[in-house]
Amino acid sequence: MSQKYHNDIFGESYGYRDSGDNSRIPSHQKCRMSQAERQKPKKTKAEQIEMLIRLINAGKTQAAAATAIGVNIRTVQRWLTDPSVKERLASIQQEASAIAQTDPVVLSVVEVREQVGQILNYRDSQLSFAQEMGEVVQRSTRIIKIALDRIE
Repeated sequence: MSQKYHNDIFGESYGYRDSGDNSRIPSHQKCRMSQAERQKPKKTKAEQIEMLIRLINAGKTQAAAATAIGVNIRTVQRWLTDPSVKERLASIQQEASAIAQTDPVVLSVVEVREQVGQILNYRDSQLSFAQEMGEVVQRSTRIIKIALDRIE
């Protein structure tokens, strides 16, 4: 097979691409990924799963965890169905809840959070009450105007 025919079919020969102007640029130099990224050591599957467990425990969604780890969301979903991963996630969540129930700092933070939630709920209920009263006043004003128009 001639070199030109081979290049026409496969677009490259021996790791080089022909750009048309006869300048031969090594294909590894045309790669979009930087050399530093290519040489960065890859995380093992076990490390990725451990990172997934930490992210899920921290409240991240499956999609956010998948992006952070650098895998597809379907991979995350498949890993989460694995019984050993489920068991590890459950044990970490139990540890976290045990710490939250015994640590005074965590307890005070939880109490403050609950109080802030109650304040916000109260504010929201006051706001909705004020809006309802405003609507009642508007309706009453309309009724009074109609009554005054009939009297005149």
